[in-house]
Amino acid sequence: MPRFQNQIAKKLLADHPGIPDLRVAQELTESFCTAIRKLLIKEGTVYFEDFGKLFVKRYEGDRKRRDPQTGVLYKVAPKNVVRFEATESLEKIVNTTRKKED
Repeated sequence: MPRFQNQIAKKLLADHPGIPDLRVAQELTESFCTAIRKLLIKEGTVYFEDFGKLFVKRYEGDRKRRDPQTGVLYKVAPKNVVRFEATESLEKIVNTTRKKED
């Protein structure tokens, strides 16, 4: 299990005393991540109440870019990229409670 999923599973276990052990919390976390993955593939967007949304953004491949080191022009291949857009309420909470890093 990836480290971030294990971290979420431990937090889930600590917050919900009804979950019997870490193994069950890990299964719940894996199932949740799998469901998000499937929804992104099928629908292209996943909304989270008071949190934000994950969405797939399509970049067309007809753009041309210049390699900064060699100066050679090349054509960019089309691709899909997953993006996250936070809600205003989450942005406000994060910006008021998180300490600034120097």
